[in-house]
Amino acid sequence: MTNKVCMITGASRGLGKFLSSFFAKLGFNLILVSSDLDSLREASGEIKLSSGQKILLVEADFLNNSFEVEMFNKIKNFCDSIDILINNAAVQGPIGAFEALKFQDWERVFRVNFIAPAAICHKVINLMKSENGGTIINLSGGGSAGVRPNFSAYASSKTALVRFTETIAHELKSKNINVNAIAPGAMPTDMLREVLAASEKNTGVEERNKAEKVFESDFDMNDIGELCLFLNESIGHEITGKLISAKWDNWKNWIENLEELNSSDVYTLRRISGRDRDITWGDK
Repeated sequence: MTNKVCMITGASRGLGKFLSSFFAKLGFNLILVSSDLDSLREASGEIKLSSGQKILLVEADFLNNSFEVEMFNKIKNFCDSIDILINNAAVQGPIGAFEALKFQDWERVFRVNFIAPAAICHKVINLMKSENGGTIINLSGGGSAGVRPNFSAYASSKTALVRFTETIAHELKSKNINVNAIAPGAMPTDMLREVLAASEKNTGVEERNKAEKVFESDFDMNDIGELCLFLNESIGHEITGKLISAKWDNWKNWIENLEELNSSDVYTLRRISGRDRDITWGDK
């Protein structure tokens, strides 16, 4: 049993629901956030709590200005500190060519996927300033590390979240708070079902084929949970400011090369110059 507190947004379904059960089994007290309180209550009802283990359900509309003020007024009555924040909540937003989208829908995605997680981080940092520090994990998504046509809102908002992650990671090193982004990989969730529900004209053939393959294969979310836990444990807490693939990166062995890892730009967003590709005509 632990007295640690784990806060998870988007906890009523998909990965957020899985991570809620994952950390509950480890004895963490939970702060679970969702825009749909009924679904959150239903999901949390499946979580088995040990004696003395606590859980707080918080309904939050990320489109409301200053939603985080009301949220943290509830949280301060529940606990004095938060050990792990997992910013998981996100919306896919409009699918299709950028010029054909309603810009208000496009802007809404940034509010939910980028502004809201940043606002939550802004509040959580003050609850992690103890000697033990804390861990912030922002969920990345498709398009943050490469071009993703027809998903401009989602991809751009997630890219912004990754760069934000890298930036505050440097600011918070001295406060013993590590900040990382996790790329979970394509998962068989409601968000991916939206891709299948959209027209092939809007998604593109490649995106539709990828989505179909995900639903045809088995997907294990345990690696994502284990990576989140690893980053909060002493062995992984020194890793910060990275974009980590739960599926493809050998993150369990990174600690053996920590000095090289933290002194280089590997596993970060960066511009690729001509010299990086042995092109002689592009650089001065």
